Amino acid sequence: MITIKSLTVRNFLSVGQNTQAINLAASGLTLVLGKNADIGAANSRNGCGKTTVAQAICYALFGEPLANIRVNNLINNINQKSMLVTIEFERDGKTYRIERGRKPNLLRFFVNDKPLKDGSKDSLKDSSNDESDEAQGENKHTQAEIDRILGMSYLLFKHLVTLNTITEPFLRMKPAQQREVIEELLGITQISLRDEVLQKQIKSTKEIIRDEEAAVKATIEANARIERAIARAKEDRFSWDMAQQAKIAGLLRQIDDISHIDFDAEIEIFDLIDEWVAAERELNTARALYVSETESIAKESRNLTSEIKRQRETVGMNFETQIARLEAEVRRCETEAAKTPDTQIARLQGDIDRREKECAAKTKAGQAKETELEAVCSEMESADGHTCSTCGQGLEGTDHLAKVIKALTAKAELLGAEVMRCYSDAETLQDEAVQIRKEIEQIKEGWAAKQTEWLDKASSIRIEIGLIENQREEQDAANAAKIVELENDLTVVQQLLTEREIGLQEIDDAILALGSRPVSGYRNREEVWRIRQAKESFLADVEREKIAQNPHDSYIASLEATLQVIDYTALNDAQNLLKHQDFLHKLLSGKDSFIRKKIIDQNLNYLNGRMNKYLEALGLPHEVRFKPDLSVDISMLGREFDFEQLSRGEMNRVVLATSWSVRDVWESTNTSLNLCIVDELIDSGMDDNGAESALEVLNKMARERGKNVFLISHKESLIGRVNRILMIHKENQFTRFEEDAEF
Repeated sequence: MITIKSLTVRNFLSVGQNTQAINLAASGLTLVLGKNADIGAANSRNGCGKTTVAQAICYALFGEPLANIRVNNLINNINQKSMLVTIEFERDGKTYRIERGRKPNLLRFFVNDKPLKDGSKDSLKDSSNDESDEAQGENKHTQAEIDRILGMSYLLFKHLVTLNTITEPFLRMKPAQQREVIEELLGITQISLRDEVLQKQIKSTKEIIRDEEAAVKATIEANARIERAIARAKEDRFSWDMAQQAKIAGLLRQIDDISHIDFDAEIEIFDLIDEWVAAERELNTARALYVSETESIAKESRNLTSEIKRQRETVGMNFETQIARLEAEVRRCETEAAKTPDTQIARLQGDIDRREKECAAKTKAGQAKETELEAVCSEMESADGHTCSTCGQGLEGTDHLAKVIKALTAKAELLGAEVMRCYSDAETLQDEAVQIRKEIEQIKEGWAAKQTEWLDKASSIRIEIGLIENQREEQDAANAAKIVELENDLTVVQQLLTEREIGLQEIDDAILALGSRPVSGYRNREEVWRIRQAKESFLADVEREKIAQNPHDSYIASLEATLQVIDYTALNDAQNLLKHQDFLHKLLSGKDSFIRKKIIDQNLNYLNGRMNKYLEALGLPHEVRFKPDLSVDISMLGREFDFEQLSRGEMNRVVLATSWSVRDVWESTNTSLNLCIVDELIDSGMDDNGAESALEVLNKMARERGKNVFLISHKESLIGRVNRILMIHKENQFTRFEEDAEF
């Protein structure tokens, strides 16, 4: 039996620094009510933290809250640290305690008040990256051990123990999730787990078979290689014998081939060769020196000849180019001095004439506008003498007279503005003409100065040309002297070149006098000595080969000793074991396996019986049945329904019945569990009959089966029908628990 004994909470959701504790071991029906003093209403029940108990239990056992809340958001948002939830439970005579918290992160698991040690199923070392973590070992390993002891997963726990409006109802889950829950419930998951272990064993057996097959194959291949090596060694032994005989015969032939050589006479020939080579080397060295000196002198002669030619070709060359450039510059200055500004002055005179014509036109137009203005002013003075164009009467004293005067005034103002504009434009044009005349005078004065400047520049350039011509004459004289000096040096060099050519001819004559080099039939005296030593070596080799033993005899004997006997016993045993394991794997994993069918058949009838018994107790006329393929049918009077077709109250009845029947099946195949929490399902959408029926089932569960049932509700009418009241108070933003409260 699993007995969840107590729960303590600190800085968890709305619970603050003051630790809150709840006794979960006592049997009976406990009504959980709430009171939120922070809202201010007399009967405010919402937001006080009633669901905190279920959230804390789930988090303590599985590390996940009941609702979809991020773990860090479970920390009290005011204190924001030191969150700790502790839960104690018993199973099979052992006491367990889990301490789980955040900031700092920690997970401690105690068995009979002793922490889980190294060597158990957990490895106790820190697993968190946060600072000050105190988690015992790898959290996933510790959690796996907790799940193993509880005998259920987090998902199954939510449907067995913590019924609420937050968790997705079983019949609303996807078929794959429903199948996962039912398989875990019926123990098929245990079969799958055992099958996983078996698959690992099969893998190990296959590895053993592969290793044994590889070993047998390696032995066979090794024996085959050894036998091939023995065959090759026997061939090599025969070949060695034949080669030895051939070698001895060859050595005897070589000894016979060199027996006629006079080694002392051949060495004397090489002494003569050394003397001839030394004399030739000395003459060639002297000749190379003469050749090098001759080439240097010839090169110097060529350089002097080229320099004389260059001096003759460059006489006066640089000065001619410079003088030609300066004479072109003189011509350009004289051309610029001969130019006149007549074209520019004519263009400016045209601008003066155009502006004077425009000025006269503007003056004439201004005079005409001025005459028209005088006429308008005269008309304004005699306006009262006008007559109406319609009736012929005078305008004096009429409204029309004011309009006539206003029109004449506007016309006079317009004409006055035009007169001023014409006279102003004429004056501007006259000023521009005057400025242009001044510009013409300035051009005439400046042009005379420019002509004088150009003529002065041309005169200075002619003087520079005269200086350059003087430099040219001096340079020509210096070049002539340089050429004479170079020609004298060339004569001396040519005399030296003739002397070197005579000395070179004398050395060539001495080389011819040496005669031909002495000739030997061998490359050098070392070869003669080597042949003499070879003869002695051949004689020793013949004697050694005659007494040599064949080395392949011992090698063949060692190879024959390495041949192995092949043993198939271990391979046959592993193959037989694999056949049995494959057969068992098919029984455990196959969907049509009789083991799986037997488990489903044994438990499915019981599950369906409990389901419809609870539905009948809750007053729901529908039938809910789990089929052999683990899908679910809902029907009433032969009509099939989807879960979503049911009303809210009908859904809640089905949720309660499903949870209770699943719990019965789990307890029948595992062990009993003392705790049951129903969170506001009776309040949400259920009519009075449904609520009354659900309350009766819960009372019976607490009374007859010794369960500790927590009923979270807003209905104060249930106070007199329960064993205890757990009051959840929220005040100043913090929640506290009051057990056995008086209401």
